[in-house]
Amino acid sequence: MSNNIKVLHLFPEFLRGGSPVNTLRFVKASQNELVHYAAGKKTDPELFEEYPPWAEPLDIDLTGPRPGSFLRLWKEVRRIKPDVIHLNGKAGCFYGWLLSFVIPRRIKMFLTLRGYNDKFSGIKSKFYRYLEGSVSRRVGRVISVSPSEREHYLSQVKADPAKVQVVPNGIDIHDQELPCEIEAVRKEYAVNIVSLSRITPQKDLVSMIEAFSLAAGDRRDAALHIMGGLTHGEEEYRKQVEAAQAASPAGDRIFFWGDVKQAGNLISYFDIYFSTALFEGLPTAVVEAFLSSVPVVGTDCIGNVDLIRSGETGYLTKCSDSGESGRALQEAISALGSEAQKAMVARARKEALDYSVENQARRLLALYTE
Repeated sequence: MSNNIKVLHLFPEFLRGGSPVNTLRFVKASQNELVHYAAGKKTDPELFEEYPPWAEPLDIDLTGPRPGSFLRLWKEVRRIKPDVIHLNGKAGCFYGWLLSFVIPRRIKMFLTLRGYNDKFSGIKSKFYRYLEGSVSRRVGRVISVSPSEREHYLSQVKADPAKVQVVPNGIDIHDQELPCEIEAVRKEYAVNIVSLSRITPQKDLVSMIEAFSLAAGDRRDAALHIMGGLTHGEEEYRKQVEAAQAASPAGDRIFFWGDVKQAGNLISYFDIYFSTALFEGLPTAVVEAFLSSVPVVGTDCIGNVDLIRSGETGYLTKCSDSGESGRALQEAISALGSEAQKAMVARARKEALDYSVENQARRLLALYTE
């Protein structure tokens, strides 16, 4: 393949986690095959500066429908003349839909769902599903990152099943030192539980706090570490999370570390990975926990169920059930170091080896050149 093929990636903003991080991994893995550009709001300048020299980052606010953002994006498309525009999530879907009316037909478009979920109601919901259906007909492929996400998407959107293909996110784990401020706190506790969860209702951090309080309320030797910053537009939800922490008897042992650079590389420093998500695409952090040989407690949401099988690869609980999640977390803590849990972790790690960034790059390159 010629390395002159140009790919423009669209996502809402440059923030650690989700589309920007997964895109960066793919960009690095395919740097010898493709020329990359990435557009989104420059929310995290440090992450923005990590893209060069592998890709040219473009500071365009795609966090919401803005005429100015579309005009700027169209201008960049005319400058770059990409061969492929790769859309990510709701923002990518919306701006890709607008671009589809003005770009030349030679430009291929692909949509990666990355946690498809219709959070709207009424007219907004109808428009969103119309938008998804319209884009599905205009793109070369709709890419789901897990089988359960594909099934859910097809149950909600009128799309051609033949065009919806599963390509999991690519995972790449490297050794990395735990930041000194986190390490100092970690050393104070015998049991350290971690979650890579941004402050957003999707991650259901209120249930996470309640479950941790149930599982470790009487244990002064256990701590919960949450890595992930505030998601755009979720300031009110942050207040709910802060109130839940303040009301928790274990609130002083819950630590919010904000956005942490390459947090997936740090899971191995902890004893248990914990997810209370309500929906996912493919939960990258769960795969990272598997690869780091860390036991996982997680809810039975889309994405999680493709990875966590209760008693085989982890502890699976019901969504929004803090009681059940708390009991499962308590069970995982009690089983630390046991032969049964070691066997569970070994099975999970073996299965996770398939989720390499090289496999993802190979599959996407094949789609781009169909």
